[in-house]
Amino acid sequence: MKKTKNNPLESTIEEYLIKTAELNGFLCWKFVTPSANGVPDRILIGNGLIFFIELIDAMQTMALYGATSLVLDTKDKIDKLFEIINKNDKNLIKIQKAAKALWDNYLSDTQ
Repeated sequence: MKKTKNNPLESTIEEYLIKTAELNGFLCWKFVTPSANGVPDRILIGNGLIFFIELIDAMQTMALYGATSLVLDTKDKIDKLFEIINKNDKNLIKIQKAAKALWDNYLSDTQ
C-alpha cells in the first residue's frame, strides 16, 4: 500500500482501527500465525461479534469457512463498520450477518 494523500500507510489505518475499536468497547488483536498463509491482520471482538480484518486486500480463506472477513483499508470504512454495528446493537446474534450484508452493499455502492 503506497502512501498518498487519500491512501495513508497501512500502519496509520491499523492505529485508527485499534483506537476506534477501543472507543467502541471492542478488542482488536493482532493475528499472528507464522506457519500459515492467508490469515487476516486483526481480529475484532466485541458485543458478541467476531470479525476477521484485513487492512490491504481480501483474504478469502476465512470466508471459505463461514467467517466474516472484512477489508478495512480506509478510515471511512472503519467508521462505517462501527456505525452499522452501533445501529444494530439490540440484535446481537443477527448483527454479524446484517453487518456483512450491509457492508457488501456499501462496498458495491462505492465502486
